[in-house]
Amino acid sequence: MKKTFIAGFILLMILGGCSGQDEAENNKATIVGSDKDVHGCIGSAGYSWCERTEKCERPLELAKQDGFNNTMKDFEKYCLSQSASDKEVHTTHSKNISESKMKSSSEIAKSFTGKVVYLPFEGGFWGIITDDNKKLNGSIPKQLKIEGLRISGSYQTLSDVGSYQMWGKAVKLVKLEKE
Repeated sequence: MKKTFIAGFILLMILGGCSGQDEAENNKATIVGSDKDVHGCIGSAGYSWCERTEKCERPLELAKQDGFNNTMKDFEKYCLSQSASDKEVHTTHSKNISESKMKSSSEIAKSFTGKVVYLPFEGGFWGIITDDNKKLNGSIPKQLKIEGLRISGSYQTLSDVGSYQMWGKAVKLVKLEKE
């Protein structure tokens, strides 16, 4: 009886020690605010990139401050750069993306053809679906944000970059043209 009690107590101590270790490992895996997008904006904290102010903004706060409706479409309309031209060919630049985030500094841009799509989930955003069904998540200029618009261009894949949309590949769009 005494041996059974001691064996049970030892087993309980061993199992109790293991469960505490798993909890510590789970806490390490979930780091709040680790979901930065290509501009460094933390989506889980409500931030989105605004080209007009050239910084991460909370749509609700910016709408209140500058007097526009608090919808994702109005936020995007407000934040699109006013200095963008209406040229047929667009070269995009992401100021806050360092070259180290490219898979390889010598990586050649990949060509594609596809269509522009608006996706209403995660607050709504624009993306590209290529003809070979790749989903590209990059900064599309205002003039090309037209649902179903056929475009071609080139992109470079970004690594170590997260997006609050969690859709497609994070890319730097190098060149875009209307078809």
